[in-house]
Amino acid sequence: RGTQLLRAAILALLVLAAGTPYLRTGDDGRDLVIVVDRSRSMPPGAAERVAETIALAEDARAAGDRVAVVAFGADVGIETAPQATARFAQFVRALDGDGSNLGDALDTALALIPKERGGSILLVSDGESNGREPLSLARAAFARGVRIDTVPVLREAGADVAVERIDLPEEVGAAEPFQFSAWVR
Repeated sequence: RGTQLLRAAILALLVLAAGTPYLRTGDDGRDLVIVVDRSRSMPPGAAERVAETIALAEDARAAGDRVAVVAFGADVGIETAPQATARFAQFVRALDGDGSNLGDALDTALALIPKERGGSILLVSDGESNGREPLSLARAAFARGVRIDTVPVLREAGADVAVERIDLPEEVGAAEPFQFSAWVR
């Protein structure tokens, strides 16, 4: 009879282990990291709209929810760490606006969300990006269950000119005339 009880206990423990139970030790609530593009490509007046978006997110916090703000240009700066009650006042970090390093900004935002907490990232940007490729970081966020939402900040449509390509000869001698072509859109 003792052997049967021991076998039943072992079988019950194996079934329990196969069910992969877990004990949630993290706090209730979720983290929201708002990632803000502060590059020169952002349209005028974007800072006011971003401040309004941040205020709306802070007003919508439920018990245990935390909001953080990360700004980026060519470099990345954490404006506010995840906080449950504090309010965002203004951007204080001086960033290089001559670039838009979205990849590093998403990496920083993902690092601010602890693995044991639920979270999401809200990206406020015009969509222009250079620097590190953000696709692998978006996949890493997806693998962790962190959703990335976007708020597009678009410029007004207007006349735009772009030089797409300039075709030059491979070699030209000194003082030798040459022809070239340019593709302008």
